[in-house]
Amino acid sequence: MRRQPGKPAISIVFYDGYCGLCSGTVKFLLAKDRSQDLYFAPIKGRTFFNLLQSGEVLDRKNSVVFYHNGVAFYESDATLAILSVLPAPWRFLAILKFIPTLVRNFAYRIIAKNRISWFGKNDTCYIATGIYTERMLP
Repeated sequence: MRRQPGKPAISIVFYDGYCGLCSGTVKFLLAKDRSQDLYFAPIKGRTFFNLLQSGEVLDRKNSVVFYHNGVAFYESDATLAILSVLPAPWRFLAILKFIPTLVRNFAYRIIAKNRISWFGKNDTCYIATGIYTERMLP
């Protein structure tokens, strides 16, 4: 993952704040990202909208979007890129990249399609509070 020239060095995980799986994943990532490299924003928020309008991200339904150093990742590529930013032992899971993208994305899409029925839906969009407030973007 090489930073594009002229793009700020930033890592943003865009997530569905109403999805139980997505919100749980954000909580997990906040706890595991000891170097505090990851920022988080709802996929229906202003930060995502601004990047969408500038053409830096694509509007992908049912996908996590990871914007890392000026490059956007989607579906299983996003998941593996996020893991690669975390400390050991979590970053070692990025080795799953050896699985063909077609296979990884097939599994990803099954989970994405069923995430609400399997993990539930929040009444409000999850926004971290307390010590994590600075890492949450609008």
